[in-house]
Amino acid sequence: MDDLCLICGDPLQAADVVVVTRGLQTLVEASLTRNDGLAAKMEGASSVRLHTICRKKYTRPSSIKAHASMQDNDTPSEAMHEEQAPHLRSSTSEFDLKKRLYLLWYRGQHA
Repeated sequence: MDDLCLICGDPLQAADVVVVTRGLQTLVEASLTRNDGLAAKMEGASSVRLHTICRKKYTRPSSIKAHASMQDNDTPSEAMHEEQAPHLRSSTSEFDLKKRLYLLWYRGQHA
């Protein structure tokens, strides 16, 4: 398990790895806010090894807010939007160009 990133689960490579000791509390707080169970995996650890980019994305406040908003979206509201099909011109009655042009010409002649 030491060879895998705790956040993404991908293998760690020496070039992009950071050992987090001082910022461990920040990771725990981010996990508790996200409610993803990562805090339980870090319980009792004095340090964790992560990808640098994973750590930055995981603890970034805007990423935490985005994750929370994705969790707040309920499935029923998404299903409701899927049931409401968009109003497309192709789904309306057929458009007859010749008829429309004739009516415009006729109105112009008798106006």
